[in-house]
Amino acid sequence: MLSEVVENIQHNRQVVVWARLLYDVRGIVRTLGADRCAVMTGEETDAERAAALARFRSGAARFLVCTQGTGGRGLALTEAHYAIFYSQSFKFADRLQAEDRMHRIGQAMPCTYITLQASEGIDQIISSCLRRRADAFKAFRDDLKATRTIKDKAEAEKKVREIFAAFDLDAKPPLVGGAEGAISVLSGEQNTNSAA
Repeated sequence: MLSEVVENIQHNRQVVVWARLLYDVRGIVRTLGADRCAVMTGEETDAERAAALARFRSGAARFLVCTQGTGGRGLALTEAHYAIFYSQSFKFADRLQAEDRMHRIGQAMPCTYITLQASEGIDQIISSCLRRRADAFKAFRDDLKATRTIKDKAEAEKKVREIFAAFDLDAKPPLVGGAEGAISVLSGEQNTNSAA
């Protein structure tokens, strides 16, 4: 299935392939060809990961194959416009972080996300869990954004705490930046009012 998907992506486009397990990474590299892949997993040293990333960024490797645990946070992968989720984590935050690697300053093209999954079995269970978590997260974020219309800061913070409690989250006072701070963090917006 991976080979068929890759064949349908323009050959001059770089692709990030996300996997959950090292076993999957090895299979992906065998399928796509080691000479065309840069690999980032927990097995490589920092220097090896940096070299792999440089190889991908320079275009010497068309595919960056990585685990979400290693490559899913703190990287800007604007060279890629396609991400293939070969296998997924059960954690919704891992998926969001992995998607966000391409949505960074400097991304000039629309991004396409492709999820490979079997028609039955564990892939369906993981996808269903992730969809439910995505829906809950959207509701949570929308509720937080609605607090922006509350003029009284104390009332807004009280509402934020109520929303956190409704989702069984711990909102310990004081909330950094109040309701605005909580909204900014959860929506990915830049908070220019907080001290560094």
